[in-house]
Amino acid sequence: MQDLCGREWTAQEYEMISNDRRLDKEELEVIKGLEKRDGHWFCSRCLNEKSFGQYVYRGERLTYCRECLDFKQINQHSLLYRSKRKATITHNAHVLNADFQLSTLQQEGSNFSQEILNKGYIGMNWAVCIAGG
Repeated sequence: MQDLCGREWTAQEYEMISNDRRLDKEELEVIKGLEKRDGHWFCSRCLNEKSFGQYVYRGERLTYCRECLDFKQINQHSLLYRSKRKATITHNAHVLNADFQLSTLQQEGSNFSQEILNKGYIGMNWAVCIAGG
């Protein structure tokens, strides 16, 4: 079973999982992908406020977020579906005890993850794992 706590989908992605009826409408928050705030664009998915591009499609000028293109384009007509379902952390949750020192950036990512979990915030760590030696 897939854990849907805290997940976010584009409209097309949500349509694929909604057929399975895994989330009730009360468990969803639907928001605009991009919106203008104080005359400037803001991406609701990656929180970008600076890097946007534009193109013309069928006579309409569209603005898109350049920062989260790897995750699928978000423009001013995009909707994002956010799960409001809370994660359940149990007493028997596994604890990782690494037998090595984290790099500075890894430690920053770890601290960020702990902070958002402890405060109940929503956040994302975008990391690259290199296998092999």
